[in-house]
Amino acid sequence: DFYRKVLALNLRGALVQTPIEQWVEAVPLASSEYGHAIGSWAAANIVGQPQVYPAYGDNGKAWAPQAIVGKHFVELKFATACIPTTLHVYETSAPGGLVEIKGKIADGWVTLWTGEPVMQRGASRILVADLRAGPTPLVTSTLRLEVDTSAWSGEWYEIDAVKLVGTVSDSSAIDPPSVPPQGTLARDLLDLLASNTGDIELQTADGASGRVHRCIVERRCPELLRVAGMHAKDVLQVVLEYVYARHIFVPIAICPSVYALAQSLHLDELATAAADRFAAGLSTDNVIAALKTVAGLPVLHAKCCAFLAKYCLTHPDYQPLLDGLDKSDLITLVQQLVGRVTSP
Repeated sequence: DFYRKVLALNLRGALVQTPIEQWVEAVPLASSEYGHAIGSWAAANIVGQPQVYPAYGDNGKAWAPQAIVGKHFVELKFATACIPTTLHVYETSAPGGLVEIKGKIADGWVTLWTGEPVMQRGASRILVADLRAGPTPLVTSTLRLEVDTSAWSGEWYEIDAVKLVGTVSDSSAIDPPSVPPQGTLARDLLDLLASNTGDIELQTADGASGRVHRCIVERRCPELLRVAGMHAKDVLQVVLEYVYARHIFVPIAICPSVYALAQSLHLDELATAAADRFAAGLSTDNVIAALKTVAGLPVLHAKCCAFLAKYCLTHPDYQPLLDGLDKSDLITLVQQLVGRVTSP
Protein backbone atom coordinates (compact mmCIF):
# COMPACT_ATOMS: atom_id res chain seq x y z
CA ASP A 1 0.00 0.00 0.00
CA PHE A 2 2.93 2.35 0.73
CA TYR A 3 4.35 1.96 -2.77
CA ARG A 4 0.90 2.38 -4.28
CA LYS A 5 0.51 5.74 -2.51
CA VAL A 6 3.96 6.87 -3.61
CA LEU A 7 3.24 6.11 -7.25
CA ALA A 8 -0.22 7.66 -7.00
CA LEU A 9 1.33 10.87 -5.70
CA ASN A 10 3.88 10.73 -8.50
CA LEU A 11 1.02 10.69 -11.04
CA ARG A 12 -0.67 13.67 -9.35
CA GLY A 13 -3.78 12.03 -8.11
CA ALA A 14 -4.72 9.54 -10.80
CA LEU A 15 -5.86 7.23 -7.97
CA VAL A 16 -8.50 9.41 -6.28
CA GLN A 17 -11.47 10.98 -8.06
CA THR A 18 -13.57 13.82 -6.61
CA PRO A 19 -17.16 14.47 -7.79
CA ILE A 20 -17.84 17.71 -9.69
CA GLU A 21 -20.98 19.37 -11.05
CA GLN A 22 -20.78 22.16 -13.62
CA TRP A 23 -22.96 24.11 -16.03
CA VAL A 24 -22.04 24.95 -19.60
CA GLU A 25 -19.34 27.63 -19.85
CA ALA A 26 -19.52 28.25 -23.62
CA VAL A 27 -21.13 26.97 -26.82
CA PRO A 28 -18.35 26.79 -29.46
CA LEU A 29 -20.56 25.48 -32.28
CA ALA A 30 -24.16 24.69 -33.19
CA SER A 31 -25.66 23.38 -36.41
CA SER A 32 -28.15 26.27 -36.36
CA GLU A 33 -30.07 28.59 -34.06
CA TYR A 34 -33.39 30.34 -34.52
CA GLY A 35 -31.92 33.67 -33.36
CA HIS A 36 -28.38 34.95 -32.92
CA ALA A 37 -28.79 37.34 -29.99
CA ILE A 38 -28.85 36.25 -26.36
CA GLY A 39 -32.48 35.86 -25.32
CA SER A 40 -33.61 35.10 -28.86
CA TRP A 41 -33.37 31.29 -29.10
CA ALA A 42 -29.55 31.52 -29.54
CA ALA A 43 -27.31 28.54 -28.78
CA ALA A 44 -25.50 30.67 -26.20
CA ASN A 45 -28.66 30.61 -24.08
CA ILE A 46 -27.58 27.15 -22.89
CA VAL A 47 -24.68 28.75 -20.97
CA GLY A 48 -25.17 28.76 -17.20
CA GLN A 49 -28.06 27.66 -15.02
CA PRO A 50 -31.67 27.27 -16.22
CA GLN A 51 -33.60 30.40 -17.16
CA VAL A 52 -36.83 28.74 -18.32
CA TYR A 53 -37.26 25.42 -16.47
CA PRO A 54 -39.66 24.30 -14.99
CA ALA A 55 -41.87 26.37 -17.32
CA TYR A 56 -42.90 24.73 -20.58
CA GLY A 57 -43.29 26.11 -24.08
CA ASP A 58 -41.60 28.22 -26.73
CA ASN A 59 -39.26 30.68 -24.98
CA GLY A 60 -36.54 32.90 -26.44
CA LYS A 61 -34.31 32.30 -23.40
CA ALA A 62 -33.70 28.68 -24.52
CA TRP A 63 -31.89 27.35 -27.60
CA ALA A 64 -33.97 26.33 -30.58
CA PRO A 65 -32.63 25.15 -33.95
CA GLN A 66 -33.59 27.12 -37.01
CA ALA A 67 -36.15 24.56 -38.22
CA ILE A 68 -38.67 22.43 -36.37
CA VAL A 69 -37.93 19.35 -38.48
CA GLY A 70 -34.42 18.05 -39.08
CA LYS A 71 -31.20 16.81 -37.50
CA HIS A 72 -29.22 19.24 -35.38
CA PHE A 73 -26.26 19.38 -33.00
CA VAL A 74 -24.76 21.67 -30.41
CA GLU A 75 -21.27 21.52 -28.87
CA LEU A 76 -20.88 22.45 -25.20
CA LYS A 77 -17.70 23.53 -23.40
CA PHE A 78 -17.29 23.11 -19.64
CA ALA A 79 -14.73 24.88 -17.47
CA THR A 80 -13.10 21.77 -15.98
CA ALA A 81 -12.11 18.60 -17.81
CA CYS A 82 -13.48 15.55 -16.02
CA ILE A 83 -14.56 11.94 -16.42
CA PRO A 84 -18.29 12.34 -17.27
CA THR A 85 -20.78 10.24 -15.31
CA THR A 86 -24.19 11.81 -15.99
CA LEU A 87 -25.55 14.67 -18.08
CA HIS A 88 -28.69 16.58 -17.08
CA VAL A 89 -30.39 18.13 -20.13
CA TYR A 90 -33.16 20.65 -19.40
CA GLU A 91 -35.65 20.24 -22.27
CA THR A 92 -38.35 22.92 -22.05
CA SER A 93 -40.23 22.56 -25.33
CA ALA A 94 -41.22 19.38 -27.21
CA PRO A 95 -38.78 17.14 -25.25
CA GLY A 96 -37.45 13.86 -26.61
CA GLY A 97 -35.20 14.89 -29.51
CA LEU A 98 -31.82 14.02 -28.01
CA VAL A 99 -30.42 10.88 -29.69
CA GLU A 100 -26.68 10.89 -28.96
CA ILE A 101 -24.11 12.41 -26.60
CA LYS A 102 -20.45 12.44 -27.61
CA GLY A 103 -17.28 13.34 -25.72
CA LYS A 104 -14.39 15.11 -27.45
CA ILE A 105 -10.95 13.49 -27.37
CA ALA A 106 -7.67 14.23 -29.14
CA ASP A 107 -8.46 12.26 -32.29
CA GLY A 108 -12.21 12.89 -32.60
CA TRP A 109 -15.43 12.08 -30.75
CA VAL A 110 -16.49 9.10 -28.61
CA THR A 111 -20.16 8.15 -28.18
CA LEU A 112 -21.16 8.14 -24.51
CA TRP A 113 -24.95 7.75 -24.75
CA THR A 114 -27.64 7.03 -27.36
CA GLY A 115 -31.43 7.21 -27.37
CA GLU A 116 -34.46 7.14 -29.64
CA PRO A 117 -36.31 10.32 -30.67
CA VAL A 118 -39.83 10.41 -29.21
CA MET A 119 -41.65 13.76 -29.21
CA GLN A 120 -43.42 14.67 -25.97
CA ARG A 121 -45.78 17.57 -25.35
CA GLY A 122 -47.18 19.53 -22.45
CA ALA A 123 -44.39 19.50 -19.84
CA SER A 124 -40.70 20.30 -19.60
CA ARG A 125 -38.33 17.67 -18.27
CA ILE A 126 -34.76 16.99 -17.16
CA LEU A 127 -33.29 14.14 -19.17
CA VAL A 128 -30.61 12.41 -17.06
CA ALA A 129 -28.28 10.48 -19.35
CA ASP A 130 -25.90 7.90 -17.85
CA LEU A 131 -22.55 8.46 -19.57
CA ARG A 132 -20.75 5.57 -17.85
CA ALA A 133 -22.02 3.07 -20.42
CA GLY A 134 -19.48 4.28 -23.01
CA PRO A 135 -16.70 1.99 -24.30
CA THR A 136 -14.07 3.37 -21.91
CA PRO A 137 -13.85 6.21 -19.37
CA LEU A 138 -12.40 9.39 -20.84
CA VAL A 139 -11.42 12.84 -19.64
CA THR A 140 -13.04 15.68 -21.56
CA SER A 141 -14.32 19.23 -21.23
CA THR A 142 -16.39 19.28 -24.44
CA LEU A 143 -19.58 17.38 -25.24
CA ARG A 144 -21.66 17.26 -28.40
CA LEU A 145 -25.43 16.74 -28.32
CA GLU A 146 -27.00 15.20 -31.45
CA VAL A 147 -30.71 15.98 -31.92
CA ASP A 148 -33.17 14.35 -34.32
CA THR A 149 -36.54 16.09 -34.76
CA SER A 150 -37.35 14.54 -38.14
CA ALA A 151 -40.79 13.51 -36.89
CA TRP A 152 -41.61 16.73 -34.95
CA SER A 153 -44.55 18.96 -35.84
CA GLY A 154 -46.06 22.13 -34.46
CA GLU A 155 -43.50 22.81 -31.72
CA TRP A 156 -39.77 23.50 -31.65
CA TYR A 157 -37.43 21.31 -29.61
CA GLU A 158 -35.68 23.61 -27.11
CA ILE A 159 -32.89 23.21 -24.54
CA ASP A 160 -32.69 25.59 -21.59
CA ALA A 161 -29.52 24.42 -19.80
CA VAL A 162 -27.20 21.44 -19.39
CA LYS A 163 -25.44 20.25 -16.22
CA LEU A 164 -22.48 17.85 -16.35
CA VAL A 165 -21.73 15.58 -13.40
CA GLY A 166 -18.37 13.83 -13.34
CA THR A 167 -15.18 13.22 -11.40
CA VAL A 168 -11.78 14.90 -11.40
CA SER A 169 -8.38 13.85 -10.06
CA ASP A 170 -7.62 15.12 -6.58
CA SER A 171 -4.05 14.57 -5.45
CA SER A 172 -4.74 16.35 -2.15
CA ALA A 173 -7.14 13.55 -1.22
CA ILE A 174 -4.27 11.02 -1.10
CA ASP A 175 -2.64 10.85 2.31
CA PRO A 176 1.14 10.96 1.83
CA PRO A 177 3.00 8.02 3.36
CA SER A 178 4.30 9.08 6.76
CA VAL A 179 6.11 6.01 8.09
CA PRO A 180 7.81 3.91 5.41
CA PRO A 181 8.24 0.16 5.83
CA GLN A 182 11.47 -0.84 7.48
CA GLY A 183 14.46 -2.09 5.56
CA THR A 184 17.28 -0.90 3.33
CA LEU A 185 15.28 -1.44 0.13
CA ALA A 186 12.50 0.86 1.36
CA ARG A 187 14.99 3.61 2.30
CA ASP A 188 16.73 3.32 -1.04
CA LEU A 189 13.39 3.58 -2.83
CA LEU A 190 12.48 6.74 -0.90
CA ASP A 191 15.85 8.28 -1.78
CA LEU A 192 15.29 7.39 -5.42
CA LEU A 193 11.81 8.89 -5.45
CA ALA A 194 13.21 12.13 -4.02
CA SER A 195 15.41 12.62 -7.09
CA ASN A 196 14.74 12.91 -10.82
CA THR A 197 17.53 10.58 -11.91
CA GLY A 198 16.36 8.07 -14.49
CA ASP A 199 12.78 9.37 -14.58
CA ILE A 200 10.24 8.83 -17.32
CA GLU A 201 8.07 11.93 -17.51
CA LEU A 202 4.39 11.30 -18.27
CA GLN A 203 1.33 13.42 -18.97
CA THR A 204 -1.95 12.05 -17.69
CA ALA A 205 -5.21 12.22 -19.65
CA ASP A 206 -6.39 15.32 -17.75
CA GLY A 207 -3.24 17.26 -18.69
CA ALA A 208 -1.34 16.89 -15.40
CA SER A 209 2.31 15.88 -15.60
CA GLY A 210 4.06 13.32 -13.45
CA ARG A 211 7.29 11.34 -13.21
CA VAL A 212 7.84 7.60 -12.82
CA HIS A 213 11.25 6.11 -12.25
CA ARG A 214 12.56 3.93 -15.05
CA CYS A 215 14.08 1.39 -12.68
CA ILE A 216 10.67 0.76 -11.04
CA VAL A 217 8.97 0.39 -14.38
CA GLU A 218 11.61 -1.98 -15.73
CA ARG A 219 11.44 -4.12 -12.60
CA ARG A 220 7.65 -4.30 -12.45
CA CYS A 221 7.05 -4.42 -16.21
CA PRO A 222 10.03 -6.27 -17.70
CA GLU A 223 8.21 -6.67 -21.02
CA LEU A 224 7.58 -2.96 -21.44
CA LEU A 225 10.62 -1.88 -23.42
CA ARG A 226 10.52 -4.97 -25.64
CA VAL A 227 6.80 -4.80 -26.40
CA ALA A 228 6.15 -1.06 -26.38
CA GLY A 229 9.12 -0.06 -28.53
CA MET A 230 9.02 3.52 -29.80
CA HIS A 231 5.70 4.18 -28.05
CA ALA A 232 6.98 3.16 -24.58
CA LYS A 233 6.07 6.47 -22.90
CA ASP A 234 2.50 6.56 -24.23
CA VAL A 235 1.94 2.85 -23.57
CA LEU A 236 3.22 3.24 -20.02
CA GLN A 237 0.77 6.07 -19.40
CA VAL A 238 -2.18 3.92 -20.50
CA VAL A 239 -1.10 0.90 -18.44
CA LEU A 240 -0.41 2.89 -15.26
CA GLU A 241 -3.72 4.74 -15.47
CA TYR A 242 -5.46 1.38 -15.72
CA VAL A 243 -3.48 -0.34 -12.94
CA TYR A 244 -3.76 2.50 -10.43
CA ALA A 245 -7.06 4.17 -11.36
CA ARG A 246 -8.99 1.65 -13.50
CA HIS A 247 -9.17 4.42 -16.11
CA ILE A 248 -9.10 3.07 -19.66
CA PHE A 249 -8.44 5.23 -22.68
CA VAL A 250 -6.32 3.81 -25.51
CA PRO A 251 -5.25 6.16 -28.33
CA ILE A 252 -5.79 4.47 -31.67
CA ALA A 253 -2.14 4.75 -32.75
CA ILE A 254 -0.81 2.60 -29.89
CA CYS A 255 -3.59 -0.02 -29.62
CA PRO A 256 -1.38 -2.94 -30.76
CA SER A 257 1.40 -2.04 -28.29
CA VAL A 258 -1.05 -1.59 -25.41
CA TYR A 259 -2.77 -4.86 -26.30
CA ALA A 260 0.51 -6.78 -26.42
CA LEU A 261 1.74 -5.40 -23.09
CA ALA A 262 -1.65 -5.92 -21.40
CA GLN A 263 -1.64 -9.53 -22.59
CA SER A 264 1.83 -10.15 -21.22
CA LEU A 265 0.82 -8.66 -17.84
CA HIS A 266 -2.52 -10.56 -17.79
CA LEU A 267 -4.54 -7.32 -17.75
CA ASP A 268 -7.48 -8.86 -19.60
CA GLU A 269 -9.88 -5.90 -19.30
CA LEU A 270 -7.30 -3.48 -20.72
CA ALA A 271 -6.37 -5.91 -23.50
CA THR A 272 -10.03 -6.26 -24.51
CA ALA A 273 -10.49 -2.47 -24.55
CA ALA A 274 -7.38 -2.03 -26.72
CA ALA A 275 -8.57 -4.73 -29.15
CA ASP A 276 -12.04 -3.16 -29.43
CA ARG A 277 -10.55 0.30 -29.98
CA PHE A 278 -8.23 -1.14 -32.63
CA ALA A 279 -11.15 -2.77 -34.49
CA ALA A 280 -13.20 0.44 -34.35
CA GLY A 281 -10.37 2.35 -36.03
CA LEU A 282 -9.96 0.04 -39.02
CA SER A 283 -10.72 1.42 -42.48
CA THR A 284 -9.92 0.61 -46.10
CA ASP A 285 -7.05 3.11 -45.88
CA ASN A 286 -5.23 1.40 -43.00
CA VAL A 287 -6.36 -2.22 -42.75
CA ILE A 288 -3.63 -3.74 -44.96
CA ALA A 289 -0.84 -1.92 -43.11
CA ALA A 290 -2.46 -2.84 -39.80
CA LEU A 291 -2.69 -6.50 -40.85
CA LYS A 292 1.08 -6.64 -41.36
CA THR A 293 1.78 -4.77 -38.14
CA VAL A 294 -0.19 -7.21 -35.96
CA ALA A 295 0.98 -10.44 -37.58
CA GLY A 296 2.16 -11.74 -34.20
CA LEU A 297 -1.05 -10.82 -32.36
CA PRO A 298 -3.73 -13.37 -33.34
CA VAL A 299 -6.71 -11.50 -31.86
CA LEU A 300 -5.90 -8.24 -33.65
CA HIS A 301 -4.97 -10.11 -36.83
CA ALA A 302 -8.38 -11.81 -36.77
CA LYS A 303 -10.12 -8.44 -36.40
CA CYS A 304 -8.34 -7.20 -39.54
CA CYS A 305 -9.42 -10.29 -41.46
CA ALA A 306 -12.99 -9.92 -40.21
CA PHE A 307 -13.04 -6.32 -41.44
CA LEU A 308 -11.76 -7.39 -44.86
CA ALA A 309 -14.29 -10.22 -45.10
CA LYS A 310 -17.17 -7.90 -44.33
CA TYR A 311 -15.87 -5.36 -46.88
CA CYS A 312 -15.51 -8.00 -49.61
CA LEU A 313 -19.10 -9.15 -49.10
CA THR A 314 -20.49 -5.62 -49.45
CA HIS A 315 -18.23 -4.01 -52.07
CA PRO A 316 -17.83 -5.58 -55.54
CA ASP A 317 -14.70 -3.52 -56.24
CA TYR A 318 -12.69 -5.07 -53.42
CA GLN A 319 -9.88 -6.58 -55.58
CA PRO A 320 -7.43 -3.61 -55.39
CA LEU A 321 -7.64 -3.71 -51.63
CA LEU A 322 -6.39 -7.31 -51.55
CA ASP A 323 -3.39 -6.90 -53.84
CA GLY A 324 -1.03 -6.36 -50.93
CA LEU A 325 -2.04 -9.44 -48.94
CA ASP A 326 0.32 -12.32 -48.24
CA LYS A 327 -0.72 -15.84 -49.22
CA SER A 328 -1.40 -16.85 -45.60
CA ASP A 329 -3.60 -13.78 -45.08
CA LEU A 330 -5.52 -14.56 -48.27
CA ILE A 331 -6.18 -18.09 -47.03
CA THR A 332 -7.43 -16.74 -43.69
CA LEU A 333 -9.64 -14.26 -45.51
CA VAL A 334 -11.15 -16.98 -47.72
CA GLN A 335 -11.92 -19.03 -44.61
CA GLN A 336 -13.66 -16.00 -43.09
CA LEU A 337 -15.68 -15.44 -46.26
CA VAL A 338 -16.72 -19.09 -46.47
CA GLY A 339 -17.81 -19.01 -42.86
CA ARG A 340 -19.90 -15.86 -43.39
CA VAL A 341 -21.57 -17.16 -46.56
CA THR A 342 -22.44 -20.60 -45.13
CA SER A 343 -23.52 -19.44 -41.67
CA PRO A 344 -27.31 -19.21 -41.14
